[in-house]
Amino acid sequence: MEQAAMVVGPGPLDESGLCMLSFDGGGVRGLSSLYILDHIMRNLNHQRALAGQPTKKPCEIFDLIGGTSTGGLIAIMLGRLEMDVGECIAAYCKLFESVFKVKKHWSRVTARGKIQPRFDSKKLKAAIETVLKDRNISPTTPFNDRVNRGCKVFVCATSTHSMTTRRLRSYDTIKEPHSDATIVQVAMATSAASTFFEPVTIGDMTYIDGGLGANNPVDEVVGEARYILGHEADELKPLVKCFISIGTGNPGIKSISDNFLQFISTTLVSLSTNTEATAKRFALAWRDPSQAHRYFRFNVEQGLQDIDLSEYKESGKIKTVTQEYLEHADREDLVEQCVKNLKTKQKRTNRDLVEKIQAYNNTVKSAANDPPSSPKYCLPFAKNQRFIGREAILKKLSNALFGEEPYERIALTGLGGVGKTQTALQFAFWVQHEKPEYSIFWLSALSASSFEQSCNTVATELNIFQQGLDSKAILRDFLSSKKSGPWLIIVDNVDEMDLVRVEGEHSFSIDEQLPQSPAGRILFTTRSNEVALVVSDEEPLELGEMEPEEALKFLGKSITSKPLLADHSLVSELLKELTYLPLAIAQAAAYLNRNKITITRYLELLRGTEQEMISLLSREFPDRTRYSGSKNAVATTWLVSFDQILAHDPMAAKILRFISRIEPKDIPLSILPRGELEEELTYSVGTLCAYMFLVPREGQEVYDMHSLVHLATRIWVQRTSLASETTMDAYKHLAAAFDTAKAQRPYWRQYISHALKILRSEHEIEIKERFTLSHKVGHYLRDDGRMREAGECYRESSSWAREHLPEGDLDRLHFEISLSVALHESGKVEKSIALLQQVATTCERSTSLAEPRLRALGFLYSFASKGNPELASQALKRAYHAMGELPKDNPNRQRCWASLAVSFLTNPSPEAFDFICNTVGAGDEKSRWHRWLRQYHSGRTSEYREILGAIKGLQYEVGILQSTASLDDGVLRFKQGALATKHATFRRLHKSVERSQFLLATIERTEEFDSLTVESGVFELMLAHLMDQKPGERVRNLEHLNAMLEENHPPEYACRLGTQNLLGSTYLDTEQPAQAARLLRRTVKEWKTVGALDDNPQLLEVELNLGVAYYELGYLHRAAKLLEHVAEIRRKTLPEDNLRRAKTEKFLEIIQKGVEEVEKLGDR
Repeated sequence: MEQAAMVVGPGPLDESGLCMLSFDGGGVRGLSSLYILDHIMRNLNHQRALAGQPTKKPCEIFDLIGGTSTGGLIAIMLGRLEMDVGECIAAYCKLFESVFKVKKHWSRVTARGKIQPRFDSKKLKAAIETVLKDRNISPTTPFNDRVNRGCKVFVCATSTHSMTTRRLRSYDTIKEPHSDATIVQVAMATSAASTFFEPVTIGDMTYIDGGLGANNPVDEVVGEARYILGHEADELKPLVKCFISIGTGNPGIKSISDNFLQFISTTLVSLSTNTEATAKRFALAWRDPSQAHRYFRFNVEQGLQDIDLSEYKESGKIKTVTQEYLEHADREDLVEQCVKNLKTKQKRTNRDLVEKIQAYNNTVKSAANDPPSSPKYCLPFAKNQRFIGREAILKKLSNALFGEEPYERIALTGLGGVGKTQTALQFAFWVQHEKPEYSIFWLSALSASSFEQSCNTVATELNIFQQGLDSKAILRDFLSSKKSGPWLIIVDNVDEMDLVRVEGEHSFSIDEQLPQSPAGRILFTTRSNEVALVVSDEEPLELGEMEPEEALKFLGKSITSKPLLADHSLVSELLKELTYLPLAIAQAAAYLNRNKITITRYLELLRGTEQEMISLLSREFPDRTRYSGSKNAVATTWLVSFDQILAHDPMAAKILRFISRIEPKDIPLSILPRGELEEELTYSVGTLCAYMFLVPREGQEVYDMHSLVHLATRIWVQRTSLASETTMDAYKHLAAAFDTAKAQRPYWRQYISHALKILRSEHEIEIKERFTLSHKVGHYLRDDGRMREAGECYRESSSWAREHLPEGDLDRLHFEISLSVALHESGKVEKSIALLQQVATTCERSTSLAEPRLRALGFLYSFASKGNPELASQALKRAYHAMGELPKDNPNRQRCWASLAVSFLTNPSPEAFDFICNTVGAGDEKSRWHRWLRQYHSGRTSEYREILGAIKGLQYEVGILQSTASLDDGVLRFKQGALATKHATFRRLHKSVERSQFLLATIERTEEFDSLTVESGVFELMLAHLMDQKPGERVRNLEHLNAMLEENHPPEYACRLGTQNLLGSTYLDTEQPAQAARLLRRTVKEWKTVGALDDNPQLLEVELNLGVAYYELGYLHRAAKLLEHVAEIRRKTLPEDNLRRAKTEKFLEIIQKGVEEVEKLGDR
């Protein structure tokens, strides 16, 4: 029985099954049909050439060709005249131009209401005769010349007597009498479209084209095949090897017109050319699984609806639209299946085909009913001798599929390159050893064709394969039967949802092709969590990177030169760089083996420039444990998935491109580009998470991307020629997203690393948004105490602005003001003042530049006050003049006044005071503000009683303002600062702290970045007064201030950090190191939790004091380690003569000596 089931060679259906071709009518749009057939034939002949076979014309492949109207013309040219497709296209275009170039009648009806043709039938006849003459055929040659040709041709025409469809044949039949109709007559009869040409008379019959009854002639083709072979419809289907129906474009939906003329001219034509209803009905009738990939319908869906049947000038558009239709992935698969079917056609169909197929099927049925005598194994690879570890996931797989409560299906997910295929292979060999009664089969799902090929391979192994039949269906049915025995199927690389759930006439779903049996188990491997959730019965199992121990053993097995493994620290360093990813380790080992280099050299290459790293990790390498033709290089293994995402979720692809320009870690959801709908972002991020390209952090809207995946995104963007566009888009998005308003402060720390990444790595793009972003980042860095880096950002922005923006550009002026502040803070006072003078002078040329002008003058006054009082006085006079030019109803006036009030608050002088008094308010309010401001000013130098009056006056004024002004009103902020300072001056520290706290909270609400200067100015004044107190009193007041700051502000708030550091230092001064250590340790932890960088100057100062606290508590090694960390960073970031660096070195020297003394005592 088993020997009888063995099938060698192709079956009769595959070699000589019936091949049929059907052409719809559609006027000039018939060109689309020819372009489709040309595409199919070129692919077919390419496959034949690869197999060493000669090329074929359609008439040499198809047994029967039928057509209607212009589809009939095509059938005649391809079948009866035996043209190839290229010749047919040329003749078709020439024919239509000569026929439709000039209309015979412009109206479709005569004056008496009689329908008349629009085109000249004589020209149609002449054009057809020209086609024949070009092929040396006489115009009087009969259509049926009784020559026995392999390809039979018929066309459809409608009899005007009975209005039924008639078939005009090129061959004799038993029942129909022989016809002497010429090729020209038959061609004109099938082409005589209603309202286009006159009817054609052949003998005693008059015809119009067949469009009214059979514009899609599939039913006529099937009927003719049954007529020729003598079989009923159901008996014919098993004989059909390939049936191709080609349309002329979807005509769309037309309604029936009530207007008679419109019905005649438009609706009648639409009815005669509406082919889709026929196509859908026919497809349903042929949707039997046994006929899978045997009936094919091609018809352009969009783009041809509005092309009239006679518009010959639209040939270019027809070609373009058809090519776009064929380039779609679904059509490519359909063409591939069609060509695969046609290429095995060897012989013409004979009447004994039924008997041959029946005998062959009986043989296959015998094999299917006879189960294998022993388990079968069909695996693509031998056992991987280098496989290491993964015991935990292998145990989970065995429990899931063979445990006490087993599942029939389970999915193994993981990032590409993490080792899913190798783990599944190892599991297969485990099953072979532990479950010997199980057959094991491996199906590749990289594509529809690879899945089908795998089914063919397994079917062959089981002796149930039959050429021409659907192996997927045979295998599914066989394994679903009880006789198949227990089995395990591994479906590898099911990465595309389109292959799992597919809708379409000719598509298939992998899920539907798999067998179902209580004795069967299926393991899927996939990169897509979305796919895993669909195919798995239980929550998918996720495979991560290797454990360090596993990775070390795997590298040891993969490297041929074992001495390379001697340096354990170097090997650990390499594995960490490779992120313990198996594919990356395998590639590194292959590179080391081939090029005979050291691990040190490999690390140098890996840590070199980005281009060097891309080149290194893009190197393909041979690997017998992976599929032939697959991408083995780690940097390119994800590119296919990126392309899939681009095709199915463009928004997700846009996010991928954006992430390629920022840091791969700590990616907040809020920084990502958005579509029109918020849900679109959620869905697209879900897509990236499904592919495991983004990994969400638990409980946070923050994501991480694997560093090697991030590298792959950069390669992908570069290969798609979108690198520059992607960088520009990223700059524009970040410049808009990085908002310097104080309300956005919580986001600054989340965004800063990403902004710095693109600024430091993407230098080739010079657009305004890049330097706007650099300027904003400078603000953050300045606020964070990183003055040197802030200055670099300001310099870069200002330098670009000078070259590309005019002097009076607002952005350029703000860039230069920021640079002047940075120069002043770095000790370059003269350069700072010179730049501010330049800005102020430029602004004085236009009244529209009042705001930057007054900002510049305010800073100029502040910076010049200490060393150049004359210049400061001039700045105030210029500011007074500028404020006078600014209308009182100008919306920026209050902001400008607030900016200048900062200067008065931080650098008080009589002149500044007079300016403030004379530029605020109006009428009665002006005099009231003036009085209280003078009391405040006199309070700075007068006796105690006068100052108390000033405090009372300020309290009264603040009360008025609180009831009438908005919280971010500049005058209110100024008065609050003054009152806080007065309280501090008279040691009413609690009131000072409370008043300052209110001021700081108020400033937090403002959108002005310069309010930071107000905040820090007032805060520093207050702390200066606190430092004048006795240590005990200072501790109490600082504790009070710190408690309020902790209650109202986040850990990263600069004033809160400064207070905690000062309090910790005061604890040390008062010999309370335990309290200092407790407070400062918590401060460091909080700051690092919110993402503070290691080189943050304020954080370093806290760590320095914490180290001193450890030292005083006797924790010498802990103190030394912390101080070494601070010293190392300050050596890199500060000059040698810097006082902070020197202080750190001194403390470190003291602590290290203490450690040495302790160690000496221990030795004794």
